[in-house]
Amino acid sequence: MDDLAGVLLALSQALRGAVFPLSRSQLVWLARENDAAASLLTRLNGLPEEVFASLAEVERALGVQAGEGTPAPVPSPLCPNPR
Repeated sequence: MDDLAGVLLALSQALRGAVFPLSRSQLVWLARENDAAASLLTRLNGLPEEVFASLAEVERALGVQAGEGTPAPVPSPLCPNPR
């Protein structure tokens, strides 16, 4: 679960049904209820004990946000790959 897309997907699945704001302990409880992987539960347990107003805040606190890093290039159907 090291790649950004994988972490974001796992996080969104783990926090499915979340109604923010939620505390760290509520995030962990919900992730357990949604059968999150042990590695994600460990990361959530490592968050500061505070209240998170949104999924974006949780992502920031975990250091994973959509838009970070360089996205993979998307090939254009109008411009085939040169050979």
